[in-house]
Amino acid sequence: MTLKVIEAYVHMAFRLGALAPAFPSSVVYCAANCAETSAGCEKSLLAVVQRLRIFADSKHFVDLPLLPGRIPERIIEYWDAEFGRRVVEEPLAGPGEATSGLREAEREPPVPTFRLARVEGPDTDFEEVRRFLLEHFDYAPGGDLLAWIPRDLPQLELDPEPGTTATGSPPLLHQIWRWMKAQDVDAGNWLMDMVARWRKLGRETSPMVFREPERFSLLPLKHPFIVAGGRFRECYYWDTYFIVRGLLVCGMWETARCCVENLLDLVEQFGFVPNGARIYYLNRTQPPLLSDMVRCIAEHAHAGWDVMTFLGRALPLLEREYSFMMEQRTVKMRAGGTLNRYHAPAAEGPRPESFYEDSKLASDCSMELLGDPRRSELFIALTAAAESGWDFSSRWLRDRRSMCSIRTQLIIPVCFNSFMLRMERNLAFLYRWYISGSRPETEKGSIFEQRLPGNEEVPNDPVTRDLLDRVQQRVSTMQKYLYVPSRDQWIDYDLEADTTTLQTVADWRQTVSSSNFFPLWSGILEHIESEQAASIARGVLQSFEESGLLQNGGVVATLVTDSGQQWDYPNAWPPVQLLLHEAFASLATQFSANEQISNRARELSLQIAIRFLRSVYQGWLRSGDLFEKYHAEKVGESGNGGEYVPQVGFGWTIGVSLALLSSVWQLDRSLLAQVWQRVSDEAT
Repeated sequence: MTLKVIEAYVHMAFRLGALAPAFPSSVVYCAANCAETSAGCEKSLLAVVQRLRIFADSKHFVDLPLLPGRIPERIIEYWDAEFGRRVVEEPLAGPGEATSGLREAEREPPVPTFRLARVEGPDTDFEEVRRFLLEHFDYAPGGDLLAWIPRDLPQLELDPEPGTTATGSPPLLHQIWRWMKAQDVDAGNWLMDMVARWRKLGRETSPMVFREPERFSLLPLKHPFIVAGGRFRECYYWDTYFIVRGLLVCGMWETARCCVENLLDLVEQFGFVPNGARIYYLNRTQPPLLSDMVRCIAEHAHAGWDVMTFLGRALPLLEREYSFMMEQRTVKMRAGGTLNRYHAPAAEGPRPESFYEDSKLASDCSMELLGDPRRSELFIALTAAAESGWDFSSRWLRDRRSMCSIRTQLIIPVCFNSFMLRMERNLAFLYRWYISGSRPETEKGSIFEQRLPGNEEVPNDPVTRDLLDRVQQRVSTMQKYLYVPSRDQWIDYDLEADTTTLQTVADWRQTVSSSNFFPLWSGILEHIESEQAASIARGVLQSFEESGLLQNGGVVATLVTDSGQQWDYPNAWPPVQLLLHEAFASLATQFSANEQISNRARELSLQIAIRFLRSVYQGWLRSGDLFEKYHAEKVGESGNGGEYVPQVGFGWTIGVSLALLSSVWQLDRSLLAQVWQRVSDEAT
């Protein structure tokens, strides 16, 4: 099958009939509401297994490999023959129950419910389905991946003599470790433990997946990689960026390069990077951070490594990803300009890895009937929210509380457009590097400063010129639609109301989100005239300081307290901490000549890093674990909420913590010393 045909299947629709020729195992793992089986949609293997809750975690089943010799299409035939005829739908009102006295024609059509025909009692069907799974599936997930130990893992415990470097230990990391160990033994052990966890999180694709891909839901990757941990046992898109940042602090450039090469391979195969390396993730992507990863690999390359060859391969693939985003995820704004949104138009049913949760939500929201158009919109909105990485948040909810009001695809998010601005800037920078044959010394003064209003000097190559024009257009459009001067924040835009969400909620505090400040990380103020940029910077700094987002344990995702969603209060997520730390640090650098702005921005960047590191460290002292997310108020405690239990591991927590440690070490290591002592005392 040609690459174009595969892309057509993926982009045009995500349904069993489209994916089956390219991925035979999709008939087992991805059949949702459009299963082409004789048993019918609601009687498909996926639907029955998930709705009977054979496994507590819906992701468990779709990650199970088929046993050797099993053929996906035959599995479905066996299922239909054995169970299809015995799966029934019945009205809510059973025989002899009240029918409200209405004539048959006047009553509302019965809402279908699901059950297997009873044979020998209430537990029979559960056990019979479990027996079927045991006959055809490897009952434990993870057999498609093998443990892998990075060869470039640093050995901090070797403790080299002054003036020497231990094998594999980069000087900076070793200096930080030795200093931390001298301040507090536990602090040194914490750093050593984080670095050692790369060993536990290393994976490579099992050779069986390459030989018999039809038995697996895994998308095989040629290179080894680092996983997040817990239920997230495969490679994920935006997790990988934060993992790569931590690997580079450890000097593990080769491992980081392998992670990035895998993502480039996925773009080469599909035209975009899927949410994760599973076939059921092929109907969505995630925040586009690949250009940042490519730039990190190029900038940290070993001496003598052929950067030009790497860029020569990577840049056309980054362009393909950019084209996908601009063709599949854009909205032309009514008054001019184009912005991006998260969307999943091919999501025709519940997410396979969350089939039970999505189906139950549809039922709870009275959207259970297959023909209900609201049901399709619900599943598109849920999948689009998963694409955002913020699954789930009040940002996507019309009423800020109920998941029944989710409408992600109708929101123009500040975060997505910040990532796209960053991507356009990175492409301009990388193309300038590739065309000139040498890395531009700095961004300011090399290409970006030349495009400020009133400065007519431009690079002489048309590719860079075009990209810089795109940057300027996006900056103008973001300022026009997303920036709200009265609040000194960038705020999500509601396409239905044709205004920012500030105008669609009763309490403006419900629109305050950490993502409102992401444009600073993207460098938006570098493309605005200096006096106006300084005015915006002062307002944004005050707005953040007064927002209530910065808590004792880091920056909380949003101020919404009663949604129950994990990307709302009180959770502090590692990616948010690193992006905002770097946002304010870069602001301090940009306005270095303005002492007031620079000092305030630098202090905020340090406080974000210190408070979050403090929480991660204290949590480790208490539990020995690293959490996926943290409680912003209760220092050292895991975050909560969401559709799965809190996970430990954890790839991006390690990556972000190492990146923050490295940054603060270089900015103000004396501040770290005070924090270790304070945290140690509190933990005791």
